[in-house]
Amino acid sequence: MRTRLVTIGCLLFGCVNLSADEPKWITKVDCLGGRLMQEKELPKKHHADSVKFADSPASKATVLLYKRDSSDSCCEEGKQVAKIITKKNGRFEFKDLSPGGYWVVAIIDAHTYTMAVEYSRAAKDISDCSKYLYTVERTGNFGMKVIVTVT
Repeated sequence: MRTRLVTIGCLLFGCVNLSADEPKWITKVDCLGGRLMQEKELPKKHHADSVKFADSPASKATVLLYKRDSSDSCCEEGKQVAKIITKKNGRFEFKDLSPGGYWVVAIIDAHTYTMAVEYSRAAKDISDCSKYLYTVERTGNFGMKVIVTVT
């Protein structure tokens, strides 16, 4: 009976066999840059005993870029492509890269966060990296938000 339930679950939801070293998902980007943000706890105005959470720029944080092959786990020796320190507003950008798979590694306050990305150049190299917010949540999750402007 258990085998039938697993089989039905695979048919309905799809089963994927991932090893522990492979990324669970890969974020597709047309620019390797943006703003590195960190979710921080801030006191609410006029409520001394309450807090809110807001994204703050991760200034002077280290961002590393590693080449990612299909069989690689994150950040193998000798595969580092670039290193950059974020600006005061959290901005960073890696330029002149070949399309392909990369690991974006952010180091903030001695904590390391990794994200698998698939980079492909934007048409005519007209890409705006400022639309990408690489965000470290208070839970430790490292994700990406994309700013979309509707006119």
